[in-house]
Amino acid sequence: MGCGGFRFASTHPTWLLASLGGVGGATGRAAVIRFPPPPRPAGFAEQVEVPGARWLAGHPDAKRPKDLWSPFRGHLALGFRHLCAYSALYEPVGSVDHFISCTEDRNRAYDWGNYRYAAQWINASKRDLRAAQLLAR
Repeated sequence: MGCGGFRFASTHPTWLLASLGGVGGATGRAAVIRFPPPPRPAGFAEQVEVPGARWLAGHPDAKRPKDLWSPFRGHLALGFRHLCAYSALYEPVGSVDHFISCTEDRNRAYDWGNYRYAAQWINASKRDLRAAQLLAR
């Protein structure tokens, strides 16, 4: 089960496979698009990881981490070919999704490998779902 009737699947924790719920081919398995993890952009550690770790340490009770990742949304969009990681549809104005939500593991808030490019409405609908809930078989 997924957002908006979409189904989610994964064979590797750093790859997200978007499925439109259809079954195809001789295998009877859902058709998916594989997104290899986009490379971490230059400057990400200095602008996001290091200050993010400092922010988390200084704000242990904050509900939501400070957004330091948005300036790198364009890099993420290119890595996902401007396709939403959940719907596999072209997304010209997507958002940075935390696959493992900040409420599930706040220490992943500034982890490049935890980001997915997603349609804003899907990202907002997903909210605090645990990663295991997104990995349907």
